[in-house]
Amino acid sequence: LAAREAAHAAALEQAWVEGHAAGCAAGEAQAGAAFADAAGALDAAVREVQAHEARWMGDLRAHVAALAVAVAQHVVGREVAADDALVVALTTRAVAEFPAGEALVARVHPDDLDALKAAWDGAPREGAVRWMPDARVARGGALIEGRERIVDGRVDAALERLYRALAGHVA
Repeated sequence: LAAREAAHAAALEQAWVEGHAAGCAAGEAQAGAAFADAAGALDAAVREVQAHEARWMGDLRAHVAALAVAVAQHVVGREVAADDALVVALTTRAVAEFPAGEALVARVHPDDLDALKAAWDGAPREGAVRWMPDARVARGGALIEGRERIVDGRVDAALERLYRALAGHVA
């Protein structure tokens, strides 16, 4: 009887050890699956936050670029309207892109025309530049047309290029 009880006790203990091990393994598997689900959800949330941050930063960059260009446009516009010498310097820089003997057509804002003609009167290129008023050209800018190319010296076009570069836009 004692041997049977000892065998029964040993069998119970063996069953308990096996059950405990099976329960631990099942619990670990369940916990591992729950952890994997939680890690997957966390990973998805991190990707979503990163995507939102990228959109937000892109929007912020575009807005800051637009603000910077708007301020520059206001300041440049005010300076150009107040200083004929600046208009002459900007246009002279655009004209300098062409060979000295090449006949040019310079399209400029009508309000800049008199100052430019006066500054170029008697200049070495006299007669080589035909000045044309063009209200589509903003003050201070010029479109200089030569035989083979056009130099875009418009301030508004330069500011547009600046905006695209600052905002990260291509084209």
